[in-house]
Amino acid sequence: MTLVILAGEIDISVGSQFAVCTLATGWLAKAGVPIFLVLPLVIAAGALMGAVGGVFIAYLRLPSIVVTLALMVAWRDGLRWITEGEWVQNLPANFQWFGLGQTAGQVLIIVSAIALLVAFAWMLRNLSAGRAVYAVGSNSEAARLCGIEPQRSCSASLY
Repeated sequence: MTLVILAGEIDISVGSQFAVCTLATGWLAKAGVPIFLVLPLVIAAGALMGAVGGVFIAYLRLPSIVVTLALMVAWRDGLRWITEGEWVQNLPANFQWFGLGQTAGQVLIIVSAIALLVAFAWMLRNLSAGRAVYAVGSNSEAARLCGIEPQRSCSASLY
């Protein structure tokens, strides 16, 4: 979301995407998919949903607020239609807290979040792609004059 905002765009569909990914996580765990495979599969599902919006915004040049509002409604109502308002029940015992127990699972989540924060902060500051996102979001015309292709930088970095 930080990258989207830095590039001067908005994504209001992220809550609905999160709900879809949460349901997918429960279904995959219930289907017996090993826990270490569930996370990459759910990240791929989230990336695919983001890519759908990215196509409309980056290539068809539709306003991000319109696209993400439509996708928010589509993901939310599709989820409501598929689940009929029910949540996933009878999850495997090893599913909660990554099978580590509550304390170790909470520590893992916090450490992972901090590691991601540090990694993204470093990438935004030190990699050319990160600096391009800042440049395009601040002033796309100035970025273009400096040799950064705003359309290419945003679409490659965000979606």
